[in-house]
Amino acid sequence: MATIGSFTASENGFSGTFKTLNVNVKAKIVHVERASKDARDFRVLACNVEFDAAWQKQSARASTTGIP
Repeated sequence: MATIGSFTASENGFSGTFKTLNVNVKAKIVHVERASKDARDFRVLACNVEFDAAWQKQSARASTTGIP
């Protein structure tokens, strides 16, 4: 599977870049407080424009978490 992004942990989420054939953009993945059980955990921002959302997932095999 191809890698389309590279991110490092920051104080309230992650920061890095998305790179594809058509897109090369610096982005932030910012943790947000959930308004409900089904609400998103993260907002994906580029140039302060929200273009995606992410949910935190708990691994069934281990106690680690990640963003799918």
